[in-house]
Amino acid sequence: MAEFEDIEIWADKAKPAPKKSTSTEPTKKEKNNKSLLFGFVALLAFGAAAFAIFALTRDNSETEAASDSQADTARSETDQDSGSDNSGEKDPQSPEAAQSTADLPALLSDGRDFPDSAELQSQVNTGTSAWVVAHQENIRFKLSGEVPDQATKDALEKSMKQTWGPELAVSEITVNESLEGGAWAEDFSFYMKSLVTMMQDTSISINNDTMILDGEAPNTRYAKSFKASAAKYDSLPALTDNLEVKQLEDALIDIQVKDGKATIAGYVATQDFVEVLEYFLIQQYGQENVESTMTVNENSIRSFLIPRFNQNIEAFAPFPEHALKVAYSEEADQRQFTGSVTSGLGFESNSDTLSPEIQGKLDGFIGLMNRTGRPLRLIGHTDSKGTSEDNLELSLKRAENTKAALVAKGIDPDKISTEGKGEEEPLIANQSSDNDRRVEIIFGK
Repeated sequence: MAEFEDIEIWADKAKPAPKKSTSTEPTKKEKNNKSLLFGFVALLAFGAAAFAIFALTRDNSETEAASDSQADTARSETDQDSGSDNSGEKDPQSPEAAQSTADLPALLSDGRDFPDSAELQSQVNTGTSAWVVAHQENIRFKLSGEVPDQATKDALEKSMKQTWGPELAVSEITVNESLEGGAWAEDFSFYMKSLVTMMQDTSISINNDTMILDGEAPNTRYAKSFKASAAKYDSLPALTDNLEVKQLEDALIDIQVKDGKATIAGYVATQDFVEVLEYFLIQQYGQENVESTMTVNENSIRSFLIPRFNQNIEAFAPFPEHALKVAYSEEADQRQFTGSVTSGLGFESNSDTLSPEIQGKLDGFIGLMNRTGRPLRLIGHTDSKGTSEDNLELSLKRAENTKAALVAKGIDPDKISTEGKGEEEPLIANQSSDNDRRVEIIFGK
């Protein structure tokens, strides 16, 4: 962003000429003549000085106005390019301003082209069968191929956009009605989605007779998952596995948010990913409210979920106290994204009714749940007023009403579990307060 400086023009003030002295006493007539002459000269000098001051003042005013106009024009053009509102008058050189105008796709993929899949295409392009190559490299993705009808093309591209997002993926699929279609097309869309958390410099090539996996599997666990996922779909052809198995560990991301301030810790595979995660948080909470101790671990997996992580941050952002985590789970033997809401979903005393404000806060979970299919636990709580039995019943009703609100928004009820804890777990141990009238949300466990 351009730097703007105030331009100030200063006009020197005219200084009166020093008075001259004479050693002779002038006559009265000479005095009168001199007075007239001096008066006329003074009048001329005064007029010239006034004109000069007026001209300088006018020049100064026009110059300042032109400078202000140029600066306003430059700011306006910059705001239009960045889509920002400059009413907050941020310092153009501040980190906040630099972050707010950052081009996220460029940050993610600067200097990287879409992957070239010509060699992969030759493996499955027989000239008679429909074929598709899904090729992911670094954090870019390309879908290429030929299918017999527009409906198949649309379904594959829809799956791609939902999974990778339009800013990092491109489709080069074309329609060729002379080709023989395959029953695998619909299942292949789901298979691509199931691999999004595992793919790293990997490709899947498919036609009516064969499916080939090429590239890198991050570790043995992921290699097994590739094959197990394919086996779930009967319509997919036999799988040829050409994967090179690495020994990489899962990334670790730990975000804690309280009262508008966010901290992020852990490690990811590249500095790009560190900057992307920090960028997402800064956009949500502001530069001054984000503290990062993220580091680079080149032996960790380049998770393709990281460029899409902003959707997770946005889903939880309406709640003042929450946590997000990506880590390997020994119990599930896989990497998991989990999140929890501690406060911000509150109730009036002795009430199980969700306010319109709370209903609105739940909207972010619609996309999160429908995209991931992960489970959601709702745990109701109360303060210590009333009997323990009544509070236990009330806490469960709060959880169940929250579930009903989410189901009404289109979320699968089978993915949501509820329980009530009554007054057993106050936010602060041994100190009951109005803030304990709440429902706690645990996502992904």
